[in-house]
Amino acid sequence: MPKIIIFDFDGTIADSIDIMVESYNQSAITYGCKKIGPLEVKQMRNMHARDVLYFLKIPYLKLPFVLFSTLSYYKKLLSKVTIFDDIPAMLCRLMVSGHKLYIVSTNAPDTIDLFLKEHDIDFFDGVYSCGSHMFGKGAIIKKLIKKEALDSSDVYYVGDELRDVDAAHQIGVKSIAVSWGYNTRAKLSLQKPELIVDKPLEIVAYFKQLT
Repeated sequence: MPKIIIFDFDGTIADSIDIMVESYNQSAITYGCKKIGPLEVKQMRNMHARDVLYFLKIPYLKLPFVLFSTLSYYKKLLSKVTIFDDIPAMLCRLMVSGHKLYIVSTNAPDTIDLFLKEHDIDFFDGVYSCGSHMFGKGAIIKKLIKKEALDSSDVYYVGDELRDVDAAHQIGVKSIAVSWGYNTRAKLSLQKPELIVDKPLEIVAYFKQLT
């Protein structure tokens, strides 16, 4: 039976950590936040996003402005963002198998749409954003389920961060964590997702055995 598979974008589909760091560092200058260097990136991979805000000295009141500024710089550098190996093949096989595919991300839909078209992976039934609400993915997924009249028991959220697993747990959908993105595999496992995968095509194999 076809499933509903919702993907995070940055760190799951787009290999964008370097560009995101570069974009954030530009914003950090404007808003007086701590900049990120190679050592900080390594440390942050074992942190929840809430702890990262404290680590980078970003006040919650400034967060929407820092995030908007960062994503604006990011869009200007979009041509430098690459795609993880086997993501196109994974998405194509999932689509051909009849699964419905969506994206829910903090990034802007127009930025994501540009990336999908550039890499010829426009296989999605919809792209949704939680905007400046960095921890609002659960609410957006819930709205998506209601708007599209989806059966939540058939919904899976695929992401690379602890907050992605949290979002899935928050609204009672299944979580698949990927180890090739931001948070480490060891850290992700502590959140107890339904599944952790190390390669994109493992997702195809997982859903094949469900049908």
